[in-house]
This record gives sequence, C-alpha cells and structure tokens, in this order.
Amino acid sequence: MNDVGFYETDSIENENSIHRLMYAFVSKGKTDINKLIVYSKIRHQIKVPSVGFMTVYNLGFGDQKENSFEIDHFARSNNGNMIQVYNTVINTVPLFFELHPNTCLFVTGSDQKRKNIYSGYVSRHFATFSTEYTFFGQEQGAKFVPFECRKPYEGLLFYPNRPIMIL
Repeated sequence: MNDVGFYETDSIENENSIHRLMYAFVSKGKTDINKLIVYSKIRHQIKVPSVGFMTVYNLGFGDQKENSFEIDHFARSNNGNMIQVYNTVINTVPLFFELHPNTCLFVTGSDQKRKNIYSGYVSRHFATFSTEYTFFGQEQGAKFVPFECRKPYEGLLFYPNRPIMIL
C-alpha cells in the first residue's frame, strides 16, 4: 500500500464485546490525538448481492471524545498524518474478521466529504484490497452494487474473499 506505516493499537475490553470491538491509538502528527476504532454490530442483517443476508458490523473511527469511549464523528483534526491513521484502521480489519467470521463490515462517513474520501481511498488501493476482500458500494436508497473505482458511494460494504457459511 505505502511505506508510511501505522500506529500501534490497544484493544479495549468492554462488557459488550460480542456486539462491539474497540481499539485505541494515539495519532502523532502536529499534536497527539487519542483515536478510537469501533466495530459495532448493526441490529439488522443486510442482503448482500450474490450471498444473501449477512450479519453486519459498522466500522467507525475518529477522535476520542474526552473522558469517554465514544468517537467524535464530526471532529476535523487535520493532524497531517491521514494515511498513517487510515493504515492503522485497516490494520485492525483482519483482526476483526478473525473474531467475527462470516460477517461483513459497513463503512460510511458522517458527511459527504468523508464519504467521498473513503470511496476514493478504496478506489486508489482497490488492486490491493480486492485480493483480500469483496466490496460493494451503497447507492442512494440503500441499494448495494458491486464496487466501481472512482464512483462516489453513500457507504461501503465488504467481506473477506473466502468461503462464507451463512448460519
């Protein structure tokens, strides 16, 4: 992907670990900023094209709200290390799928700019990412379609390229 690297993460234990998985790290750029990566189970299943209904987790990340384990989804830290932060988030994805096989992940932005950034990031690295994961883009109206590079989406849905057993 690139030579920037990623930050070391700490897993955060919580009483609801079946439905929520969290990692914390410190973004070291212009300043030190505490960040969280949170995988939260979505209550309903989503119909995935060519697969059927699957359990879905939302992948969220961002600045940690002070004195809590919540993400400030609207913070704009502009810490000068976006690629390293994204690499850190991506580095936790295989760990998630080890703990939660036969599920898929959903990612969206809190505003249109972030949605475009996430779709663009996947587009730029699609050749690498698609060897490990199958991607779908969410169009207006919540319909999921096979991911096409350089196309804006409301959200992204993906799962590992391995046999999936729906239980």
